Amino acid sequence: SGRMADKLNLQHRQILQPEGDPMAGNGFGIIGELQQPVESITFLQQVKEIFRCDRLRYTAPHTPSIQRVAVCGGAGASFFKQALTGRADIYISGDFKYHDFFLTENRIMIADIGHYESEQFTKEIFYEILTKKYLNLRFSFLRLIQIRLSTYNIW
Repeated sequence: SGRMADKLNLQHRQILQPEGDPMAGNGFGIIGELQQPVESITFLQQVKEIFRCDRLRYTAPHTPSIQRVAVCGGAGASFFKQALTGRADIYISGDFKYHDFFLTENRIMIADIGHYESEQFTKEIFYEILTKKYLNLRFSFLRLIQIRLSTYNIW
């Protein structure tokens, strides 16, 4: 989630769902603000580019512009209420179910960018940790095949 917030340049960040010692800063998701409001559809286009999404699912914008953004990598639908009570304009995560989109009730926008797309930058974090710890070793990324799900109409 932190890397998602980095990619979106979120400011004034807080943990969406704190866990354990509050002073440790551990938990799930991030909520923060864009430097300036961005028109809702323009922001969705930026999200699609930043996270390299083939497509994304989203609810209709409830406000003309986005400024307060909540994110959670992976399957973050269970933290929807925290994004809502945190007054986010949009909640970006992956793996929302069909009925989750009805929970918005024109109070917040949901953008489902996909599970992989929301976690793809995690490898950067591992790379940074390993290169700092093992100075004499060289690391590189391997390109692995990403699972692409397709639908096929058999009728």
